[in-house]
Amino acid sequence: MTLFQREVKRKMERLLEDYGYACVDAKGTADYLLGFQVGMDSEKAIGYTPLHGMYGGYFGGHPWGYGLGYTAYVPYYDTWYDPWLVTRLLAANQDEAGPEDLAWVGEAMMSPSRAELRGAVNYLLVGCVEYLGVDTAARVTLTIKRNDPRIARIMAEAYSGARR
Repeated sequence: MTLFQREVKRKMERLLEDYGYACVDAKGTADYLLGFQVGMDSEKAIGYTPLHGMYGGYFGGHPWGYGLGYTAYVPYYDTWYDPWLVTRLLAANQDEAGPEDLAWVGEAMMSPSRAELRGAVNYLLVGCVEYLGVDTAARVTLTIKRNDPRIARIMAEAYSGARR
């Protein structure tokens, strides 16, 4: 497990504990297993924007008009970044030898103004844990503010190294 994955795991455990769940390390004592995948997609776009030139004329020492003249098209390049988080809740069937049953899947995605997964994952985690196990039946849009106490708590904990 990478350093970033351990950080995400600690943040998720902290959020789960805040919602009243007990996190255990031993698989045999768990009722459910919660796994996650996190990443970032990017898409580049090229477009063209018009650049207008001005014209003006003089005839016999008097101006006869001003306006938009020629138009040139200048290319621009944009990149969109979409961090995402997928969480899977699996029922831990200790009595059966078969695979665990998928109980719930949560997917979160956002479009920040910059490509920075480490900060974006805090918001994705809050959204997924808030709806953990809930059948929303449709896409849910959340607005989580920067001063949200859940974000502040998991960020402070991650940077202080207070847990494990």
